[in-house]
Amino acid sequence: MTDPLLTVEKALELFAARLAQVEASVAELAALVARRPHIPKSQSVEWGTPLDLVAALAAEFGPFDLDAAASDELHVCDAYFTAEMDGLALPWFGRVWLNPPYGVGEGSWVHKTLVEVAAGRAQRVVMLVAAKTGISWWQELVKPAEARGDCTVRFLPGRLTFRGAKSCAPFPSAVLVFEKRV
Repeated sequence: MTDPLLTVEKALELFAARLAQVEASVAELAALVARRPHIPKSQSVEWGTPLDLVAALAAEFGPFDLDAAASDELHVCDAYFTAEMDGLALPWFGRVWLNPPYGVGEGSWVHKTLVEVAAGRAQRVVMLVAAKTGISWWQELVKPAEARGDCTVRFLPGRLTFRGAKSCAPFPSAVLVFEKRV
């Protein structure tokens, strides 16, 4: 019969050896993370669209009648909704430009876009978004709209430098064009 004390000692030895391996792996990962450049997270969700991009899109899809998510400082149309006005709660009209606040609520803006286009209040919505194709709102809202022909997706080359930013965005961007196909 095996001595239980020897079994416990062997188990402790195996545990200590595995712990040393894990600690070495953690140290290796920490060294890799320390060498990776840090991209600070923005304190703002409002980013001014580069005006040359807006002009090019307006020439193709506009002119735009409404900027549905703007500020007094960062708007591209005479008619615009600020955060205080809440563009998600108001009816839209005409050809809409939309650079929504980036972050958790982007899917709400895509949903609102689909509602406004389906209702016929918005003739067309041209929307600038972070190209996060794996996120739930892209999979649940954009992909089906694209499959129906109600949305055209254009991935922009490179990374945008938004108005007021010191460097380019840490993410790629896409332009989504929503319109009701008849």
